[in-house]
This record gives sequence, C-alpha cells and structure tokens, in this order.
Amino acid sequence: LGKGYSAVVEKVQHERTKKIFARKVLKFPRGRHRVQSEDRYHNEVDIIRSLRTHRHIVQLFATYTSKREGCLLLQPAADEGNLQEYLDSYADAAEQPAPRHTNFEKMTRVLEQAFGCLSSGLAYMHEKGIRHKDIKPQNILIHEGLVIYSDFGASKDTTKDGECTTEGLPDFLTRKYSPPEVLEHDKRNFAADVFSLGCVFLELLSGLACLPDHDRGEAQSFSDVMDSIHSQLIDAEIPPRLLFLLETIILMTMRDPAKR
Repeated sequence: LGKGYSAVVEKVQHERTKKIFARKVLKFPRGRHRVQSEDRYHNEVDIIRSLRTHRHIVQLFATYTSKREGCLLLQPAADEGNLQEYLDSYADAAEQPAPRHTNFEKMTRVLEQAFGCLSSGLAYMHEKGIRHKDIKPQNILIHEGLVIYSDFGASKDTTKDGECTTEGLPDFLTRKYSPPEVLEHDKRNFAADVFSLGCVFLELLSGLACLPDHDRGEAQSFSDVMDSIHSQLIDAEIPPRLLFLLETIILMTMRDPAKR
C-alpha cells in the first residue's frame, strides 16, 4: 500500500475472520538510532489509541513487536488509496469529454465533503492535545468515500509534557506543506497543522475548480509562494458553491500563526 523512509504498509487478511487490515511495519535499526525508532513507534501507537473514536482518523486493531521491528494493524486498508492518488485520478477524469462517467460525480462529492470532514478530524485531534505535524495528501486515506487521517509517526501528544509549543530544528518535516515557522525553526504550535491543512484545502479547491497547478515540486514549499497564491485566488474563477472556501483557505495559510 505504501513505503516510506522507515516504514512499509501492506494489505493483510485475518485467516479466520477474513477481515482486511493495513499492516504498518517500522524497522528498528541497529545502533544509536534504535531507541529513537522504538520511541517513535510507541508514540504512534499511543496517539492513535487516544483518537480511537473519530471516524475520520485511522483505527488501531492490534500491535506486536519483534527484535527488529514494530507492527501496527490498522483499519481501514484504504480501498481508494490516498488523497494525492485520488486527486490525480480526478484530474484525469476531468479531462475526459462530456458526458463524464457517473464515477466522476461521486468523486466530486467525496472531494467537496472532504473540507468539512478533515476540519472535523483536525479539531478533534487538537481537542485531545494532539499535533499531527505531517498533514499532507499522502497521509490522508480514502476509503468507501471517507477521508481518513493516517501516519501519526511524527505527531506530538502535548498532554504528556504540557507543552504545545516547540522550537528549533524539527525531527521530521515535509517541506512542501510546512508553515514558515517550521521551516525557520521558530516557535510553532497547533497553528502549524492549520497551515498544512490549508495547503491541502488549496489542492482540493484547485482540483475541483480546475485552477492552475500551484505545485512547485517537493523542493519548494507552499510557504515560499503563498503570498502569490493568495493573489491568484482572489482573481480566480471559482464555482459559486465553493466561493466560501476562499477566505477560509487564505486565513488558514497566513504567514503569521496568530492570524490562522
């Protein structure tokens, strides 16, 4: 299903019940990085357990460890991939001549509903004191038409130490979706997640409204060009049903965290 720097996710089936799960396997390297990898594994397990009652957050079924790895059995095993893959498929479908397949209408509904669903999921995380810290389309799953947050390996439970603000060099980041304060190693808090989700909303809106591609590649972040994007949004032709999102996205992606 996916592969990252330190983890592999694969689809597995329970032999007796035939239920399908996503198995995330995190490798524990030898040497001084082992403790850090184990801590990251246990941190992700604890955080997903603490968020177990929300339908837009991945659920933990079971865990187990061996000498060299830690495993999480997660539900659901997304039947429609991640949001990035879904947006790519939607763009391909949008280029087809009318009349489009009925699946295109279904995909449109899923993407339009994603704004409210993802907002609800993030609000729930923050209410529980969790900073996700790596919100991006690749970490949002699509299953049976629902959007679902996943990958809490970089997340922080602020209730453990009572500190919601961090600063300095981050342990991990995805530069493209990181806010200015993260890239500048400045103080950051829950507002950093809001910025990252605002970038995801921008990509959702761009896909739905067929706006010019704002992607500048993995090497450059949205933060670098956000002022320009704000100007483009104001002049963009947005379908009336989506106009309310303009101000929301601009506020979510303000450079000043206090204004988000």
